[in-house]
Amino acid sequence: MTMTKFMTFNAIPFNVAHSPYYDGMISEIVKIGPGVQGPTTYEFSHGCLDMEVKDYRDCLKIFHNFWDEYGCSVMCDRW
Repeated sequence: MTMTKFMTFNAIPFNVAHSPYYDGMISEIVKIGPGVQGPTTYEFSHGCLDMEVKDYRDCLKIFHNFWDEYGCSVMCDRW
């Protein structure tokens, strides 16, 4: 019920449970155990987000090799 309250209070759609990262997130929380503290707003918006951006940029490097030959359009429907 705590997760349901969190999701409804923050207007998070329940379909996020279909995310390929959902089960992994739960597993990591369980692995760390009782007393785990989640990231703060500052940690999310700075360190965590910076690491996520770096991961995406590293992923795009694979495709960058083909841009001159094929062209490229990078699209995103969420920020």
